Parts: sequence; C-alpha cells; structure tokens
Amino acid sequence: MPSLRERLLELANKACSEEGKLSAPQLKDLLKIALHAARQTKRHAPESVTDNWKPESWSKLKESLSKSTRFSSSTGLHKICDQLVQLVSPEASQGGKKSPGKRKRKAEEELAEAQKEKTKKVKKVKASS
Repeated sequence: MPSLRERLLELANKACSEEGKLSAPQLKDLLKIALHAARQTKRHAPESVTDNWKPESWSKLKESLSKSTRFSSSTGLHKICDQLVQLVSPEASQGGKKSPGKRKRKAEEELAEAQKEKTKKVKKVKASS
C-alpha cells in the first residue's frame, strides 16, 4: 500500500503544478481510488492504516489543491482529501463510535418487543355453571 499511496500522491501533486495534465474529473477519480484503497486497508489491517496512508501527506495535498489555479474552485476534490485525512488519522483508526447498523437493529428489536407486550392477549376464564 505505501507504493500505491506514493504513486497516487505523486500524480495528484503533479496535477496541481503547471506541468500537470489531469483534468478535475480525472483527479477526482484518482482520489476516489485512494479513498477506496484506504477503506480496504482499514477493513483488513486497521492497525497499519495510519502508517500506510500518512494523513499529513493528504493534508498537504489539500493545501496544494487550494493554492492551485486549476483546482482551487473544485470543492469536491478538497472534500475527498478531507475524507481521506479523517479516515486514516489515528483518532479514526481507534474506532470509538459504534456502527449505526447495530444501533438500528437494537432499536428495531426494542420496538418489536414493545409491540409484542401491547398485543399480548389475556385468556378469558369461562364461568362454570
């Protein structure tokens, strides 16, 4: 992964300079590749995501994009860089938050139990004559 990161950063930084030939949509696709690769790294090797993807290098790229005459108005590119930094930063790697899927499932189970309690039928006792 470090070699992929280095190559992607090299291409993106070159695009920010005057000699770069990538258009904004092409650079966006390049950043999306980086984002997907970082997500896969986080999924399969969460302990090495910060070392492999170096959040400070993506922050520097965002600064370069902001200063670039060609990409300064491309906010989509800036946001993808922000997502990358957030994804690979050490705080995000620790996973302090619960996934929303588990909370949703728990809420659905609680709702089902509450409805079950409301609809419980009480057996009627027949009066003997």
